[in-house]
Amino acid sequence: IIKQNEIRKLYPWLIQEDIIILINETSVISCRNTYTKIVKFITNEKMRLFNLAWCYDYGIGMEKDNKKAFELYKINWEENKHSDSLHNLAWCYQNGSGAKKDEQKAFELFTLNWEENKDSESLHNLAWCYQNGTGCIKDEKKAFELFTLNWEENKDSDSLYSLAWCYRN
Repeated sequence: IIKQNEIRKLYPWLIQEDIIILINETSVISCRNTYTKIVKFITNEKMRLFNLAWCYDYGIGMEKDNKKAFELYKINWEENKHSDSLHNLAWCYQNGSGAKKDEQKAFELFTLNWEENKDSESLHNLAWCYQNGTGCIKDEKKAFELFTLNWEENKDSDSLYSLAWCYRN
């Protein structure tokens, strides 16, 4: 893990008031009150677009703009096949964040991301859709199977928590 002072040595243009967020091992974002600078740090176009979309999505260093976030997630999926962008795109459809709410489209995209990329977050959300009948016909047995699969294959803690609720109910 890179410490804040190590990042400041690598990027001397950062000022003390900057809030530095380490997104993951490949990218770092420096946030000021209304200004965000995406720094190339052993990164690529996929990650830069995803991080920028994420900043718009959560209002990190800039005004929150869910529509712009949605557009960037969509571009990053269509042009770069970035699986995290596809997951977030599905989430945007599911919640009507930056796009018209379309639960069936969200269900389809979670399914696609699981089938093509084995994305564990998408599998968890797919199970949740079955559990609640969101974008599909409610099927609690299928939900239970998918939560179990996600826990066994990916050790996904959200799916383990959901399994506990299945047993409780």
